[in-house]
Amino acid sequence: MNNQDLSKPPKINLIKELRAIKDIALMPSYLLISKIANPSHPKRETPVLLIPGIGTDDRVMIPFKKYLENSGYDCFGWEMGTNLAGLDKRYDKSDLSWKIDSSRKNNGELGVAYLCDQMIKRTKTIYEKTKRPVALVGWSLGGSIAREVARDIPEYVECVVTLGSPVRGGPKYTSASEQMQKRGLDLEWIEQLGIERDRTPITRPVTAIVSKDDGIVGFGSTIDHITSEIEHVQTNISHLGMVFNKQAWDIALSALNRA
Repeated sequence: MNNQDLSKPPKINLIKELRAIKDIALMPSYLLISKIANPSHPKRETPVLLIPGIGTDDRVMIPFKKYLENSGYDCFGWEMGTNLAGLDKRYDKSDLSWKIDSSRKNNGELGVAYLCDQMIKRTKTIYEKTKRPVALVGWSLGGSIAREVARDIPEYVECVVTLGSPVRGGPKYTSASEQMQKRGLDLEWIEQLGIERDRTPITRPVTAIVSKDDGIVGFGSTIDHITSEIEHVQTNISHLGMVFNKQAWDIALSALNRA
């Protein structure tokens, strides 16, 4: 794809997001079936860190977490409250690990960099506890954060699974772009920062679950043309439904089992 493929999702896709209601309604049956199907599931060695999407917290990941636990995985939450892209956090930009012009005024654009640093610490803590590299599973912005953690500390990461995550342009090609701009964020600068970050390749395996029906994140921005060891799995799941949808859960589980 070229830059012409980078655009916000069509407005018609917002209507398709209503399908998430069906996914949420069917969740209890998904979990019951998985529990019955795995009464004595084998213990998996790889720990899993689940990172929620923007506007959500660890609670929204509980059904997905339970589904993976029913298959033998030890799962951990990000433990940072609601993911607001770091806009609610206080930090000294000089303490960030990312290479950024320290003289540049920060209007909130560095919030994600702060969250990535915190998830690096969280990943290392889980690694030290389990003595195993960690699988990072993230929904939407959570998946973008997971990718950056894997980029910076590949020795602590087993693999990455993303669900509807923007990997090009940051929030620029999402339905939230206008709101972000109104808050004073420089989306052009964020996009350029992502390009600069891509100069350091992600070396761990990545499975990207994507959907042309996504009403929140533009499809083109979910496609990674740079990472060599990446598998894109295209679905027709809504963005809001990805973290509740059994097809997405099964794809993620398959990726974890291969790790």
